Formats: sequence, structure tokens, C-alpha cells
Amino acid sequence: MNSRNPNINQSRDYEKKQVASITKKSFVAGFFTGILIVLVTLVLFAVGTLRYLEQKAQQTSVFAIAPDQGSNNSRVQLYFPLDKFLSWRSSSKLQLGMVGDEVSIHLNVHPFTQFPVQVAVSIQGVPNVYHGYFMLSQVHGSVDGLPVPTPWLLTAISDEGAQYGVHVSSHKDALYIEKTFGEYRLVGYDAQSQDLIISLPVQTVEHAARGQVAL
Repeated sequence: MNSRNPNINQSRDYEKKQVASITKKSFVAGFFTGILIVLVTLVLFAVGTLRYLEQKAQQTSVFAIAPDQGSNNSRVQLYFPLDKFLSWRSSSKLQLGMVGDEVSIHLNVHPFTQFPVQVAVSIQGVPNVYHGYFMLSQVHGSVDGLPVPTPWLLTAISDEGAQYGVHVSSHKDALYIEKTFGEYRLVGYDAQSQDLIISLPVQTVEHAARGQVAL
């Protein structure tokens, strides 16, 4: 007559619970680590736009210039291709791009240095400009291809993002970067052409074209 050792069964149950616990912790840690990196990336996006302007000032095909309406001709507007900037900021570890009308941010993170665990975190949202701030609306995300509930995603962004000037509007499923450009003004977003619209002094453009601007 065969009999099972209850201690062995308890040991196996304990091991299963431990594995499940580690998996859950990896999932959560990877998610929050990814959120943190994404938030830092978004802030660098706002600041890096100015650096991009300096480096690309002489390439007239990169942006179009138009008079800034209601500004006594002392300012101009730059129509700034968002996809060009995203591709410029992408790397082998961080993929940024436009998927349809959404900004897509995808990265792989290692939540634990002691374990070779890699978690893929993705966040998407529709870009816009709200009161001079860069915004992503209809935000949604996933971890390892599994959709993350939007309330959880927004809560994580709210908890981790405030220190970086990234805030959420839960009733609009949106996040925005509370970052100003100084004399540069983020004034709009052209959804049809997917261009950010930046207003800045005419003299700044002239100086940038001559390589005299240190942003």
C-alpha cells in the first residue's frame, strides 16, 4: 500500500509558493522600475528637445518655420517632427517611436541585480500639448506583453513621477510633464503631421543657424 509523505507535499507546496512569490515580486519590481525609467526618459525628452534643436539647426528639412501669430513678429514657430526626435533618442535598450497616432515607449529592465530576470515594460499614449506641457493621453501599458490595468498604471506614475515633474489626470487617463522651456514655449501639437509646435525668439533661430546658441 503506497502512502504519501505529507512533509514532502508540504515542501513542494512551499517551493511553489516561493516561486510564485518571486515571480510576482519580479513582475511588480520590473513594472515600477520600468515606470521610473520611463518617467526620467519623458523628462529628458522635454529637455532634450532643445539640444536637438541646436544640433539640427542647420538642417532646414528637419523643421518648418512659420510666424508666431500675435507676437509682433519677434517670435517664430518651429514645427518639430516628433518621430525624428523619438528615433534620435532611441537605443538598443530603449525603443521610442510612433505607432499610428501614439507614442510608444518600450524597454527591458532588470529589477533584481542578483537574479538574471528581465522584464519588458511598454507604455503607449496619444501625444498632445496642454497649457504648454507635453502630455500623453489615453495612456495604457503592459509588462511582458500582459496588459496592466490603467488605474494601476496611473497610480504608479502618480507615486513615482511627482519628483520628476510628471503628473497624472486620472479622469482623462493622461500624464503630463510639468516642465517649462524658458524662452522656448511648447505651444501645440499638430496631430495630422505629428509635429510639436515650439515658439521661440527669431534671434535664437538666427544664432542657432550660425552655431552661436549654447542650449
